[in-house]
Amino acid sequence: MIAGGTVFGRIIELEIGKLGAEKALSLKGLHVDFVVKDGEGVDSTAEINIYNISKATYTEIKNSSVLVLSAGHETGNAVRIIFVGQIISIVPFKNGGDIKYTISCKSGAKTRSVKVSKTYTENISVEKIMKDLTVEMGLSLDVADRVINKFGLRAKKYDGGLTVYGKASEELKEIANDFGLELVIEEAKAKLIEKGGTGSDLALSLSMETGMLSSLKPTEVNENKTKKNGWSCISVLMPELSRGSKLIVVDPELGSGTYRVVSRVHTGSNYSESFYTESELVEVL
Repeated sequence: MIAGGTVFGRIIELEIGKLGAEKALSLKGLHVDFVVKDGEGVDSTAEINIYNISKATYTEIKNSSVLVLSAGHETGNAVRIIFVGQIISIVPFKNGGDIKYTISCKSGAKTRSVKVSKTYTENISVEKIMKDLTVEMGLSLDVADRVINKFGLRAKKYDGGLTVYGKASEELKEIANDFGLELVIEEAKAKLIEKGGTGSDLALSLSMETGMLSSLKPTEVNENKTKKNGWSCISVLMPELSRGSKLIVVDPELGSGTYRVVSRVHTGSNYSESFYTESELVEVL
C-alpha cells in the first residue's frame, strides 16, 4: 500500500556522524533506496540514494565519516541494522525534477587502514591476540563459541610469541587463515567464520510462509576464489542474513535442507516495490 508516496509500514533509517562523536544526524521519513552487498575480500559495500535533502544536510553528510543503515517494517519484520560503514563519497545528480544524492560506503574502509606494531609474548592466547587487534581497529570480535572450542583458540598460543607489524586487518586475516578461518568485517564487527562452515550456532528458517519469494534456483557460486555448485534464493528483506549464516530452507520443490550463505545482496526502497534479499547458498551436508 502506498501512503503519501511511501510504502506503508516500511521503515528505512540513517544515522550519520563522525568517528567518536556522541551525536549523529538522524534521517527518517525521506525518500531512500539502497543496495548493500558483499564486496571483494572482507568488506561489505553500500550504495544509498536519498532525495531532495537540504544543503545543510548535504554538507553535514559530506563532512561525516560513519553511516548506520537500518531497515524493516513497523510490524513483523522488526527494524534492524543492515549496514555500518565509512562514507567514501556523496555525489548529487539531477533526476528529473528531483536531486538524488548517492552515498557510497564500505564497511572496513577506515578500519582496514589502522596500522599496528606489537609483540605478544608466548603466554598470550590466540583469542586474546585476535580481540586486541579488533580493538585496535575500533571493532568488536564476533566468533561463535563452537568455533573457539573447535580450534582451541582460548588455549592455543604461538611458540616464542608473535610480532605483528602493518595493517591490523591484514595481520588478523593472516592469523585467522592459520586456523582455517575467514575474516568478514560488517556491522562494526570483525566476524571469524570457519571456512566452509557457518558463522553462528543458530540457524535461521525460511519458507514460502515466512518470506521466501520463489523456489531455489541452481547456480554457480564463488567462495574463497573457488567455484562451486550452489543455489540462488530470493526472499523478503532479511537484515539478519549475512555471509556465513546458517539457513534452514523449506523449499516447495526441493523439500527441507540446511544451507550456508556464501553472499547476499539487500535491496530496499520506501518508494518502490524493492525490499528483498538475494542470497547465494551452498548446501551443508
